[in-house]
Amino acid sequence: MGLHPYKNLTQWFASALFVVVFCCLQLALQIQMHEASGIAGLFFVLGLIFITISIFIGTDLFSKRQISFEGKVINKEGRVVNVLTTEEKLKQVKITVPEVYGQLEVNQMVEFKLTQIMKMPVSIRIMENAPEDQDEAVHS
Repeated sequence: MGLHPYKNLTQWFASALFVVVFCCLQLALQIQMHEASGIAGLFFVLGLIFITISIFIGTDLFSKRQISFEGKVINKEGRVVNVLTTEEKLKQVKITVPEVYGQLEVNQMVEFKLTQIMKMPVSIRIMENAPEDQDEAVHS
């Protein structure tokens, strides 16, 4: 129901790789023209940063490993849902899809599945609700 983390990760991964290629080309041009070594250094650092970002995003995208936890929704602040897990830890999950955010209520038991590194919600399952709504699940 609107949760598409792997679609978003694919777009972010392609964007990060585009920036890495752009930085490499600019670095090569700066070195070839023997001009402003400070700008070449800037493109080198930017390239390293975006290579690191693309590694993190790519790991989540291609491994498809997920973490899951169950808990009770404590409160909702903006787009962030605070959840008290069954292990008595407070977790914050950012939900950007308004339809999914609207279904979550305070004191509701839910199960979240998140990508391992970027912590993007993959699925949200409402565990405790009215009897006719118990089987309702929100999946990507």
